[in-house]
Amino acid sequence: MPDGSKRSIKGEQTRTFRLERAADPKQFTAALSSELPVERWFGSEVLRHSAESVNMERASRGLPLLFNHDTSLPIGRARNVRLDGNKLRAEIDFSPNSELGRQMAADVEGGFLDEVSIRYSIDEYETTTDKAGQDTVTITRWTPLEASIAPVPADHTVGIGRSRDSGKQPKERLMDDEKDTGDAGSTAGNLAVVTELRGKRKADEERGAKNAIKGERDRLAELNDIFGSVDTRFRGDDFDALREKCIVDGIRADGARKLLLDLIQGNLPEQTPSTRQVADDINGGTRGRDPFVTAGKDGGDKMVEGISRSIEVRAGLVDKAEAAKDSGSEYKGLSMVELARAFALRQGMNVRGLSPYQMLGVVLKGGGRRDIGSGTEDFTGILANVSSKSLLKGWETAATTYRQWVRIGNLSDFKRANRTGLSGMALLDEVPESAEYKYGKPSDRTEFITAVKYGKLFSISREALVNDDLNAFTQVPMMMGRAADLTINKAVYDSLTSASGLGPTLNQDSVALFNSATHGNYDATSGGITVLNLEVGRGKMALQADPTNAMPLNIVPRYLLVPSALTSAARVLVASEKDPVGSTGAIGGATTPNQFYNAFTVISEAYLDGRTNGATAWYLLGDQNMTDTYEVGFLNGQQTPYLESKNGWDVDGVEYKVRIEAGVAALDYRGVYRKRGA
Repeated sequence: MPDGSKRSIKGEQTRTFRLERAADPKQFTAALSSELPVERWFGSEVLRHSAESVNMERASRGLPLLFNHDTSLPIGRARNVRLDGNKLRAEIDFSPNSELGRQMAADVEGGFLDEVSIRYSIDEYETTTDKAGQDTVTITRWTPLEASIAPVPADHTVGIGRSRDSGKQPKERLMDDEKDTGDAGSTAGNLAVVTELRGKRKADEERGAKNAIKGERDRLAELNDIFGSVDTRFRGDDFDALREKCIVDGIRADGARKLLLDLIQGNLPEQTPSTRQVADDINGGTRGRDPFVTAGKDGGDKMVEGISRSIEVRAGLVDKAEAAKDSGSEYKGLSMVELARAFALRQGMNVRGLSPYQMLGVVLKGGGRRDIGSGTEDFTGILANVSSKSLLKGWETAATTYRQWVRIGNLSDFKRANRTGLSGMALLDEVPESAEYKYGKPSDRTEFITAVKYGKLFSISREALVNDDLNAFTQVPMMMGRAADLTINKAVYDSLTSASGLGPTLNQDSVALFNSATHGNYDATSGGITVLNLEVGRGKMALQADPTNAMPLNIVPRYLLVPSALTSAARVLVASEKDPVGSTGAIGGATTPNQFYNAFTVISEAYLDGRTNGATAWYLLGDQNMTDTYEVGFLNGQQTPYLESKNGWDVDGVEYKVRIEAGVAALDYRGVYRKRGA
């Protein structure tokens, strides 16, 4: 820091980022902060983004959305505030009940306001100084306070939106209990900026409409020149259809030239002087390039797409509506041998006189020239593309249940990763007159998760291709995809039911996940799924205490996890307005209302039936977004299996490798409850 200014920088700062449009035109997503450095009066500021660094106590419930950080001008709310890698993101909702909120929503939607700013307090920081004497202040603990729509343009030279900062220390530096509204200008002045922007909107729209009309006239004139230059010998129904398509679909001159060249080349297989003259006419008489290079690339790409789609249609990987679009494809209905031969001829491979088996050997090795230019460039790649789609379809349709209730996370490598959960704060102290305040700090608990690599090989033989066996590269990869997801599913439930049903040992207290004495989340007595038994479990979860202040967490179970044997009993009870069991006691009876009517999402997992107490044990699980339960972390966020291919060495054909990398861990005992039931 500059001399004379080495004092606490704890206080409040702001940063500004651009809004991102979501799928709903009325919704917006904002990156509120990142780890990119920002120059401040005290040096270069870096916000650390991790679960330990960002105090989400306020943000977990959403942040108020203001206009220009003015607390008297609320305009909406920033919801679903969460860490996303090295950024803090949120969805921005404008209030429909506020006139200013509606105005701001209209201006953001129209593109006149496109930046959102976050205010945050600096709680803890570290300072380092480089050899040149420049300070870098790393904020190691900070709290998001509110978000605001920022009308002052940001500095875009660094590639992102960001509040302006002179880099100099202000004349009066704000202390810990002061507010820093930045240098965005007064609220009244910024409202005037917005009013001026609105005034320009109408003029911009009128000017844009005029430019659009002129641009459309120019486009149609260029299309008429291009299609009018073609000799009548090359015109016909396809020619007329293409011209109409270019006009209706808004295709511009360059795109129309490529499509027209491709059409003419398809009708004239040899590049005669006649076709070259036509190409020159289409390109405006320019002979400085060979138009057939571009046309050949487009044609090759279309061939790859056509062959891939032909295999997908025959294998049932596309629905009937999509399949109908390919009714006129030249590759429709061709066998694998016929498709491979068409590919070989298009690629200039010498396969004349070869048997199907020999020809496939040449094609799979990629012999001959390759001139497709982009995308998949060999037949092995086409097969891998189709197999990959089959693999993903199997992954997506696997009969797994873990995704319904676990938290999905990200692992950066294969090292053991920490998962730290924060408890609440100690209760506030009574502060007598003139007495000092005492600091409070939440305690934390840590569990560990490690990525594991799972994989398998399979192959497609040359014999399978000769025999036109679609099962080899559609059904087999699909089954591999299902197996990959089932592998993760098994890992989750193996962990949940390990140690004879007591679950894994937690790091935080070296006690098994389910423990009636220490954790109070396990009932070892017999008993099925009844209102009385569910009430016991609900009460246990509600009374789980915060380790810091001993206050009840009041956790509400969201999921009822059962084995297949208890599926009917669980679904009947949850769907019944009256107690279906007719339990006796303080609550119960055939006419007593069912307090758990539609209270849970029933998850039926058949794998549990074969585990300890499998046919009788059932579980209550908290909401994974509100309570720590279980996490499945995927390496680098890759939540689908990888598929790699190479020409076969052990087999005559193509070899494939399927791989998925993920880790499983229990995060806390408070959000889970187990009833042994037998």
